[in-house]
Amino acid sequence: MPKLYGWGAAIVILGALFKIEHLPFASEMLIVGLGMEAIIFFFSAFEKPHEEYEWERAYPELGHDMTDPANMSPAQQLDEA
Repeated sequence: MPKLYGWGAAIVILGALFKIEHLPFASEMLIVGLGMEAIIFFFSAFEKPHEEYEWERAYPELGHDMTDPANMSPAQQLDEA
């Protein structure tokens, strides 16, 4: 899907450039590019949600409140003092 986003965006940008420069086929490029983007966004609505991992299980230090002095490293405790 990310490659399709890029292709659609590239066509839209080229179409806008062609419009600014008054070059031929600008309207057609914008229609194709924006149509492609609309189709891509439609199908991306049905993608599986991104799976979040519980990193605290692998790295327990991520789950602690690091502002609590009991969870701070000695160097951090000295910096706070």
